[in-house]
Amino acid sequence: MEDKDILKLNQLINQSTEEFGLDMIVEVNSISNPISLEVGVRGLGSFNFKEKEALFFILDPAMQLAKFHNVSKSHLLSFYTANNNDLNRCQSLTKKGSRCTRPSIVIVSGVKDYAPGKVYLCHQHEDHGYLTK
Repeated sequence: MEDKDILKLNQLINQSTEEFGLDMIVEVNSISNPISLEVGVRGLGSFNFKEKEALFFILDPAMQLAKFHNVSKSHLLSFYTANNNDLNRCQSLTKKGSRCTRPSIVIVSGVKDYAPGKVYLCHQHEDHGYLTK
């Protein structure tokens, strides 16, 4: 392991959480030798990375998580941002300008179900249009 990898790993451990890419938070739950990381990612789940995967995770957490889910890094970060904005709630606006509170027609249960750039609407906004983002 190179010095830059050790420094990056120390940042993960000492802070216990690392924010990256659109407020995604990674918590390092345990570390062992040979290098093995157990991490929890809010909205995505828990993961174990060993040796080479752990080093790649230390260098670019979002990329390693995207590889794990077989999606691109931008897809994963887009899903994470949308998911934290309550993805399964209608993304349209009411006539008064606030966000609709109804559930969207399409339920997204994971990163692979999510389509970046798609606007998820409830039945009423799908039928009548009103204002959309």
